[in-house]
Amino acid sequence: MNTGHNGRTFANGVRIQSTPEAIRKELQETWKKMRGAEGERYRKNVAEVAGIIRTSSESGGARANMLRLGEYFTDKEQLPAA
Repeated sequence: MNTGHNGRTFANGVRIQSTPEAIRKELQETWKKMRGAEGERYRKNVAEVAGIIRTSSESGGARANMLRLGEYFTDKEQLPAA
């Protein structure tokens, strides 16, 4: 457990508490949120973003540009024959 920042205060006013009890409480609160409606909203948003990224990667310009970049850095004439 990193206690190097224990007792310090963030710019937003949150005070760091690195005690085992404080960490346990924060993790319990986080798990409760992630298992509830807030977590469902996060999972839905992540699935939507994953779909956008997948579509862009498979059919968008990002894939073509990455392949072109790979070709630019690959000197096919100097690669050893397999």
